[in-house]
Amino acid sequence: MYCTRDDLIAQFGEAELVKLTAERGEHAINETRLSNAIASVNEVIDAHVAMRYPLPLPTVPGILKRIAVNIVRADIDQRPAERVTEDKKSAMQLLKSISKGELSLGLEASEPEPQALDLAEMESAGSVFSRKNTGGWI
Repeated sequence: MYCTRDDLIAQFGEAELVKLTAERGEHAINETRLSNAIASVNEVIDAHVAMRYPLPLPTVPGILKRIAVNIVRADIDQRPAERVTEDKKSAMQLLKSISKGELSLGLEASEPEPQALDLAEMESAGSVFSRKNTGGWI
């Protein structure tokens, strides 16, 4: 898990999360909505990180935690401010750079599997209908 409820509270405050997730008249964080958003963001991050690193990661780098927090914040906001939208775009761009190998997480990247040497090979006996074999008729 790249971020938790506590990480979001530490970053944005409980009052902000209540405002973003609570139904009308409620004065508490909507735990279901928040956990669904966190789970969704974790899947997106896994999809990008798995391109370069074996999952699960041994430790969660700080950059992935910041990415997750910013994306979750944007996803739970019904009307995100421009700054929140820009933070999400930046986070998604960082994920793309990580998946392409342009940015490193400082972890050991997965290596491609070695090619097997016992592959099937095809060999041709040559062209049947060539100028040489048809006496120049082709």
